[in-house]
Amino acid sequence: MIRRVVAALLLAASAPVSAQTVAIVGGTVALGDGSAPIPDGVVVLRNGRIIAAGGMRMKLPDGTQVIDARGKWVTPGIVAGFSRLGLSDVDLSAQGADDSSSDGPFNAAIDVVPAINPLHQPIAVNRADGVTRALVAPNAGKNIFAGQGAVIDTGADMDPITAPRKFQFVELGET
Repeated sequence: MIRRVVAALLLAASAPVSAQTVAIVGGTVALGDGSAPIPDGVVVLRNGRIIAAGGMRMKLPDGTQVIDARGKWVTPGIVAGFSRLGLSDVDLSAQGADDSSSDGPFNAAIDVVPAINPLHQPIAVNRADGVTRALVAPNAGKNIFAGQGAVIDTGADMDPITAPRKFQFVELGET
């Protein structure tokens, strides 16, 4: 009984928070679409979803809660700091996986860019969940050096590569 009362109170307390409009203002906004960052930008959220992003001239809806982000960077989306998005369609099948080599001696030279599939279903799923960019790394297999990773955007276009060969992925643990 006590659990039900506590759960009901928590739900009641959180309802107004999720229904409000919030504006993050004054920060440098990186839209993630390849355009230049917007100094003194604004990101507006309503009911937990981004409804607008742009410059300070944007008119805010009445009753908007304002968060000061001066001196900070703001991205209207989540960046997946480590992923294999676009590389393996079926984890149980070696034929459906483009995330590693066959443990050859040249893994450090592997480039994930040719293997990234923009039609890979998890890209669309992550996009729907708010992921706008991802750092895609190859699988090291039995080697220390896995290869060269890339930065992708999760937009619906057929060219997701934002920055090819952006980092070298090294696995320093046990597998």
